[in-house]
Amino acid sequence: MKMPLLVVLSACALAMTSYGQGNGTIDSLMNKEDQGKTGMEKLSKTQKRELFLWLAEYTKKVAEVVKKAPPAAADAKPADATSGTVDPGKPGDGVLEKLNVLNGAHIVAADGTFLGVVSKDRLDLDSIANKVGKFGNTAGKESIFNDEGKYGGKLGAQSAFNEMCTRPPKIVLPSGKWTYLSANEERVPRVDPYVLIAWTRSK
Repeated sequence: MKMPLLVVLSACALAMTSYGQGNGTIDSLMNKEDQGKTGMEKLSKTQKRELFLWLAEYTKKVAEVVKKAPPAAADAKPADATSGTVDPGKPGDGVLEKLNVLNGAHIVAADGTFLGVVSKDRLDLDSIANKVGKFGNTAGKESIFNDEGKYGGKLGAQSAFNEMCTRPPKIVLPSGKWTYLSANEERVPRVDPYVLIAWTRSK
């Protein structure tokens, strides 16, 4: 379990300040081997003491700066009223259920080509779940499942499955919000195409 930076710095500052009020020196923090590697062994006792006190004060100041800094929003989602994007989540955190929000959304290629509708409906002609439909089969020019086309496969120039693709398709909601449909982890926000396939097959 990783300790927060503030906790570590505060502990260091408290420990070093306590030492500094006593007889603490660099010897309290570094063994002889480390002192030899850094050249500390060449310093006099007075110099070591002064360096120790400086480090204690510096660590204390850094801890105060970190304490005042606003907390990082590690789980922040880019989906809001002004961003124009929607991020349903990442694989492993109940993402299949979250993908329900994309039901009925359009998949649009980077060049503006319509690539079908996000849907579990296997009879809807526009659904990507319809394996005999224009957008769900493996041979259609405008199907993301066509390994030989530019919108499908791992080499397609605008393919959702191309991990190196910088211009993958987007899933666009009626509200105008969107997310990339891409295996390229550099595209944010994004829905993994393999996860989307799993969603279309789920009940």
